[in-house]
Amino acid sequence: MGATHAKARVLSNKTHYSPTDRDARVSVKPDKVRVLNYLCSLAVDAAGGVINHEQADFTDSRDSRHLPGMVQRLLPRLRAQDLLWCNVLCDTGYANGFNYTFLTERGLTYALDSGLRPIQTGGGRFHVRRGADTCTCTAGKPLPFKKYDTTADGGWLKIYWAAYQDCMGCPLKATCVPTAQRKQVTRIAYDPAYRRAWARQQSRRGQAIRWQGTVEPVFGSLIHHYGLKSGQHARQSRDA
Repeated sequence: MGATHAKARVLSNKTHYSPTDRDARVSVKPDKVRVLNYLCSLAVDAAGGVINHEQADFTDSRDSRHLPGMVQRLLPRLRAQDLLWCNVLCDTGYANGFNYTFLTERGLTYALDSGLRPIQTGGGRFHVRRGADTCTCTAGKPLPFKKYDTTADGGWLKIYWAAYQDCMGCPLKATCVPTAQRKQVTRIAYDPAYRRAWARQQSRRGQAIRWQGTVEPVFGSLIHHYGLKSGQHARQSRDA
């Protein structure tokens, strides 16, 4: 049954299970058939294509949840063999503020594609005051921190907004927030870590590492020549 089938949306882990493998889960990907399988994660030496770690997890979980566990298992093994691990390259699925901080604390330089800009403003230019948890808009008015919020995958966000009187009396309101009473800015809670990731992504070295560090050929060999599918469709998650 394809993803465009009328009943595709009712196929979920609440309605279906495998009678022979209760740990298998229904995975959902755009334009893909919904089947029961596992989430396969690999850690690969990008220079030589050598698989250093492999693990299977529930396929209805997010990639980012498994990165810390992979690092905690792999790092001691590499150190025991006197192998120095310096850089980590992952795709967007593994990127979140907690993982950025986790890798930094262990001396690993990350090049994870965040898929986000450091500040999500919805338009306009805003500056962050150093030493103060406050943003400043183009008109010079402060937008102090007000509360925390969460994303769909559990990531933390920080919400800032301007005072009502500052926006209502501002000559730039018609172009800044024409339909709102005040301007609101959303920042990622792990903003410094995201800024480092963003800067690395945009650097020449970061772009070179990003294209050279793909794990897809390894997954392709395992699936097409070594039976990784095993009658099921293994979801491909990349981690180098």
